[in-house]
Amino acid sequence: MGDECTKIIPLSKTKGELEEKLQNDSTNILYAAAFIGMNIKRWKDNGIDINENLMILGTLYSNGARRPSKEIKINKFGMNAKEFYNNKFILTKFEK
Repeated sequence: MGDECTKIIPLSKTKGELEEKLQNDSTNILYAAAFIGMNIKRWKDNGIDINENLMILGTLYSNGARRPSKEIKINKFGMNAKEFYNNKFILTKFEK
């Protein structure tokens, strides 16, 4: 994902520049998407497809990267991610 990501998110030269990008609403979403994509690829490379497993994706997003394992413990954030995604009100406002 490295070269693909740096085309969209140029590498930061300093810690301050990175912090600024993470605090900016226009760029921090790119980092979030890259982090999720990185985890999906990493887990798939280890034989575990989490592409549509919202509870694992939510857990990894809140806890940070973890060693791929079929026995991952889902946390509250992961459960909330799935619940929010499947919320009937949300489904009436946005298509999946």
